[in-house]
Amino acid sequence: MGEQLVLEEDYDENYKPTEEEIFEYAQIIGIDPYKEGHLMWIAKEGIIAPLPEHWRPCQDTNGDLYYFNFAFGTSIWDHPCDENYRQMAIDERMKFDMNKVSGKKGKAGKDDGKKKKSGKPKPGKPKLHLGPLKEEQRLEAMRSLSGQLAPLSGSTGTSQPVNMHRIQKQQC
Repeated sequence: MGEQLVLEEDYDENYKPTEEEIFEYAQIIGIDPYKEGHLMWIAKEGIIAPLPEHWRPCQDTNGDLYYFNFAFGTSIWDHPCDENYRQMAIDERMKFDMNKVSGKKGKAGKDDGKKKKSGKPKPGKPKLHLGPLKEEQRLEAMRSLSGQLAPLSGSTGTSQPVNMHRIQKQQC
């Protein structure tokens, strides 16, 4: 790689980032630390994420850091997991906003302190017992209006097989 330096990741699983580091990283992945304190856990998780397999930090002749994937021969300027945490922030922001609209407070999926309904049916309303569909019910659900089985959606039969050796999603 010429004058480029391949660096070693010095990953310490016990590392505790400072509040300032978390604050700065939050902004890098699109979180406003002043307005979105409920998303700061994403920044804290992202800043300590190790590099995925085959990725190494490198330094160019100007001293700038970048990341190189030795399995695929690709390089990027941002940490390989940054995009994953950007998307996570978008998803969690959307969940939070949906909960605000529906009147729920707090982090998505958390108990909001409301009294939970008991499993008892209300008087006058019979409790439904749902079970698996019988074979004829499953087939009936798949039939189109003409009485034929409905076509599968998606493939038209012209797609090519995918070489899974060339596509390998990195886990972040």
